Amino acid sequence: MASDFGVTGVKPAIGPTPIRSSSRSDSGAEVIGGRDTMIREAELSSSGPTTLGYLAQQFLPNAGDLRVYVIDGEVVAGQQRVPEQGNYIANISQGGSGVGGEVQPAIAESSRLIAADLKTSCLSVDWLLSDSGPVLIEWCAGLGGFSGLPEPDRTRVGTAFFRWARSLLN
Repeated sequence: MASDFGVTGVKPAIGPTPIRSSSRSDSGAEVIGGRDTMIREAELSSSGPTTLGYLAQQFLPNAGDLRVYVIDGEVVAGQQRVPEQGNYIANISQGGSGVGGEVQPAIAESSRLIAADLKTSCLSVDWLLSDSGPVLIEWCAGLGGFSGLPEPDRTRVGTAFFRWARSLLN
């Protein structure tokens, strides 16, 4: 954590080109970084304390990310998200664009295993589509962003989600 050893101690952990999230997460963690050391030092120096400290994550060249929607153990759809020109954040709410995305069998199986291991029946799993292969980014117990899916994926995810939600009420 930055508060434990300051900017000098963080430099080796950050690596050459980390990314920075544009906002803090609900847990209090924040992704800090930039494209060069000076930007990273400024970010760390100007950021306030967080509950969990800082996460330094190296930037990986990529083709965007893939959100995989898993409901009741079934991969219902995928959404490939691409950052806008000149940015590295693929979130649609932060300027990225999304299209339906084919979910490769290995990513589908890994996403199902993550949901099963977490004992959840409704999960979104995000994979960075890096030049060296898919990298797990995060998962979310919910289906944020599915309204931006093209048809028929949007209807398929919505139908599966509401079927799942109804099963909890019965």
